[in-house]
Amino acid sequence: GLDRFDLITGARSRIIALEADQPETRSNDGRADPMGGFWIGTMGVSAQPGAGAIYRYYRGELRRLFAPITISNAICFAPDGRTAYFADTTEQAIRRVALDAEGWPEAEPMIHIDLSAEDVNPDGAVTDAEGRMWNAQWGASRVACYGTDGGLVHVVDLPTAQIACQAFGGP
Repeated sequence: GLDRFDLITGARSRIIALEADQPETRSNDGRADPMGGFWIGTMGVSAQPGAGAIYRYYRGELRRLFAPITISNAICFAPDGRTAYFADTTEQAIRRVALDAEGWPEAEPMIHIDLSAEDVNPDGAVTDAEGRMWNAQWGASRVACYGTDGGLVHVVDLPTAQIACQAFGGP
């Protein structure tokens, strides 16, 4: 489920259940959207094919957006809030979907970045202020930057194979 956790007291309170009737799934990857919603993906505990989905929690409503998903990842948003990105890692592709003014999908998702030719597995992703997507690539020892058109801009090689997600810091 989605819970509120108080860092000072350690108190936890349930906001809403998430696949509580499906003990074979767990959450994997989530991010707040620019409109104040929260997108969260699920997957099978043992990565069972198609066991997961991607949801959005917004103003008290939890809505399933996309299924079936095997390993949900790369949830992030364009800076203007009009595009969402997500991946099913097993498909080796990152999809994009247009969003309406409230942040709900208004079209079918399309492949934005196809990583299958490189045999690369997308994991966590973030966008920068210019709208470029930075994607951690599980098993590839790298974080890759893609332009708004989905073209590869830059690769940062790292000395560890299992890169899960990156973050930006600074003012």
